Amino acid sequence: MGDTYNISVSEEQPISVSLTSAVSARVGGQPFHFQDVRAADDDYVHIGIVGTGALQVITAGITNPDVARNASVTATNIDTPSGVVIIVGINSKGVAATESITIIPGTTAYGNVAWATISSVTLPAGVSALDTIKIGISNKLGLGVTIGLATNIIKMKVNDEDKSSEIAGNVDLTYDTVNCAVIDAHADITIWTKERYV
Repeated sequence: MGDTYNISVSEEQPISVSLTSAVSARVGGQPFHFQDVRAADDDYVHIGIVGTGALQVITAGITNPDVARNASVTATNIDTPSGVVIIVGINSKGVAATESITIIPGTTAYGNVAWATISSVTLPAGVSALDTIKIGISNKLGLGVTIGLATNIIKMKVNDEDKSSEIAGNVDLTYDTVNCAVIDAHADITIWTKERYV
């Protein structure tokens, strides 16, 4: 509940004003629709970047995700690449963000931020000229709102199939994403939230 303050408009007639409406807002339930979503793609954002053994800041050749979703970092393992790839851009809420993803040699590591746009990718000095790093898109979708509680996600539909049973355990309240596990190419995904106060 909001606080109540007495404001004196004259010595004889103090009035009470509730600030409840100023500190909370009612948000209606709504569907979030993602149309023609691409399948996860390990080099969608940037094709293989060859290491140099020095820090590299890449700003050219970047393709933004098709919808707001998390990024992946895939490394070869010829010369044991190591270090952290830093991604900078705008998240699903329209806020500037930075994420560090630790390289896993010979496989793919996944981030958590749902990226709307990506402006730069920084490769660490631990990647030599013998190895490459690819930046891709993965399966966590950002709703662009604060979810608040996992139970606020009440329904999910993929194409014509109800996938509501897959919601539990796949809602990230830190990054406000829903993990869709495996997104098939050209999927139409709709996620419903319930009415809540924020």
